[in-house]
Amino acid sequence: MKEIDNFKIIVILVLFVAFSLSLSSETKLPTENYSLQCRKQIAATLVRSTAIGLSELLKDVSGEQERIKMIQTFVGKIRFYSDDSGYLFVNDNNCVNIAYPLDSNLQGKNLYDHQDIKGKYTFREGAAIARNGGGFLEYYWIFPGTEKEQKKISYIEPISGTDFWIGAGIYFNDDAE
Repeated sequence: MKEIDNFKIIVILVLFVAFSLSLSSETKLPTENYSLQCRKQIAATLVRSTAIGLSELLKDVSGEQERIKMIQTFVGKIRFYSDDSGYLFVNDNNCVNIAYPLDSNLQGKNLYDHQDIKGKYTFREGAAIARNGGGFLEYYWIFPGTEKEQKKISYIEPISGTDFWIGAGIYFNDDAE
């Protein structure tokens, strides 16, 4: 039985790695060439696929710290879009950040009271969306490599069988779309 479980994990990882490699730096999706609707669909597909994979992987991991480490490792190096602005993030239902690959200092912080530049409680709303099965959230967040918050829309979905939710988003200028 353990061999079957290991086989499932290997298959999931191989499929995920193959998909991730298809989005490697040589073939990253050029953000500017896709409509907002297309980019939203890409984010939703990546989040949904990763949520399913993580749910399966975490079934056999009992310790909380082991689960968190697996999540951080799983999403840590994933980037998509040609400008590397695409990444995955994971939080728990209490708004504690579990994995934020662009700044590991954010990991473990409770972001319940975090507000964007427009006053939106982004993590509270993200957790509510996850509790309701998933969906999109529009907010402002710091664009990678800058200090400026930029409009972003993320797709968020719960990781089944856990108290975690995962998201990925698309940055866009206020003037664009």
